[in-house]
Amino acid sequence: MEEELAPDRLAGALVDNLPSRCQLHASGCTWIGRHGEVRSHLASSCPCVRLSCPGCDEEMPRSEMAEHALPCVGG
Repeated sequence: MEEELAPDRLAGALVDNLPSRCQLHASGCTWIGRHGEVRSHLASSCPCVRLSCPGCDEEMPRSEMAEHALPCVGG
């Protein structure tokens, strides 16, 4: 009979509290925070994450989206 492994909550908490850089640091993101906050940073505020414009489907970094949205012909 195989034994199921349970997640080690203490180890997870320790890793989540480690200092971490954004995984897009090489693309120019300067964010530094806790490892457990990386997903949230990427999902909501990383300026280097590439997004598709809802008006024309052009892909660009989040940091360029607001400037692009004003004159976008698709929106």
